[in-house]
Amino acid sequence: MDKAKIDVCDPSGKLPVYIQAKYTTSTPQYTKIKNACPFDDKPFVTIWKQATKDGSNSPGTIAMLDYEFFIQLLKSFVKDDCNNSSI
Repeated sequence: MDKAKIDVCDPSGKLPVYIQAKYTTSTPQYTKIKNACPFDDKPFVTIWKQATKDGSNSPGTIAMLDYEFFIQLLKSFVKDDCNNSSI
């Protein structure tokens, strides 16, 4: 699946997203990677753990995802009695 830009395989289909993992010193080109994935039936997420040039500990790990999916996630965490239409 790595050739399809998917690093976390989910044969059961339970994961709601496709995941590409990166460990690099420079920011991954999210859009380029996503567009190279032949599947588009689920949201695409890149998990990036930043490497350092000197071999020290990583300064952090982030998730990169489309804005629309981010909004969908936010809405899923908003309580039902709140008006989340402005999100």
